[in-house]
Amino acid sequence: MRGARTKASAQSANMLFHCCHPERSASACERAVEGSMYFEKWYYVYIMSNRSKTLYIGITGKFTLRVFQHKTGVFKGFTSRYRMDRLVYWEKFKRVNDAIAREKQLKGWTRIKKIQLIVGMNPTWEDLAEGWFPELKEKENA
Repeated sequence: MRGARTKASAQSANMLFHCCHPERSASACERAVEGSMYFEKWYYVYIMSNRSKTLYIGITGKFTLRVFQHKTGVFKGFTSRYRMDRLVYWEKFKRVNDAIAREKQLKGWTRIKKIQLIVGMNPTWEDLAEGWFPELKEKENA
């Protein structure tokens, strides 16, 4: 049992994540254009919600694209049926295995615990991707 705890704490110590404002925490390498020799791959665990505060937890390596897909309802299924169009929480990881483990951990939590996590970082449940896609705003206003 002790070995399992040590492994878990070492794994969590290796997890790299930054919440909210990537423009404030991202290094120049993280912001580099994909395909350049300085591009670093990151993985994201995120929580989307809607007006009713239904929750969806996902993982992706293409964060902005995936949020756009949720907002436009491009894929049929749970997220488009329930209009999961608000990004309310996210974490960033360097290693995909850490991101997958975190996603599984969050999915195993109770709804109350997930809400506490969101409220701890985003007390007003703001859409953290507000302003990322001005073209969507223009379509809504047209």
